[in-house]
Amino acid sequence: YTVEVLTDNQDGKLLPYLAIMLPSSMVALYLPAVLLDVPMLGSPWLLVVITAWLIAILTVVGTGVSALLGDALQTTEVFAVVAMPSYLLSGYTWPTFAMPPGLQVASYALPLSPYVMAVRRITLQNAGLEYLGPQILALGIWSGVALLVGYLGAWRLPRLARHKEATPSASLGTPRFA
Repeated sequence: YTVEVLTDNQDGKLLPYLAIMLPSSMVALYLPAVLLDVPMLGSPWLLVVITAWLIAILTVVGTGVSALLGDALQTTEVFAVVAMPSYLLSGYTWPTFAMPPGLQVASYALPLSPYVMAVRRITLQNAGLEYLGPQILALGIWSGVALLVGYLGAWRLPRLARHKEATPSASLGTPRFA
């Protein structure tokens, strides 16, 4: 039963996110090449696969955390707190090697870091799959984390629905802080 909920829930979220985010990501990645003549050296298909993989990881983690927390406002607050350090520490805004050693270690624990490193290697250094071992390993670990969080969220979802049905005040829209 739980696996069905996970599959239905993730397919319902993942496919629209991929359909919207993948083309827009590719436009954003290739716009500098078109407008500014910045060379894009690597394989476009490898870039598409890595980008789709990151979108899938983030969608499954987001859906799982949302189901675990059970409150849209609380989920938004959690991800707002996580998003800023992710952009600052991932190597997106400045290179990881320029960060203090403690922040370098923290940056490797984020799912965006291996993606940013892989995109740099693919687009600027013409790196193929054989040169992306550490990034693929890190994204693979994040895939496992995403599946675990997604599974736990899917496990909690029917229990949360039953709890809300059993609590009459929850369905009346009573304020949380009343």
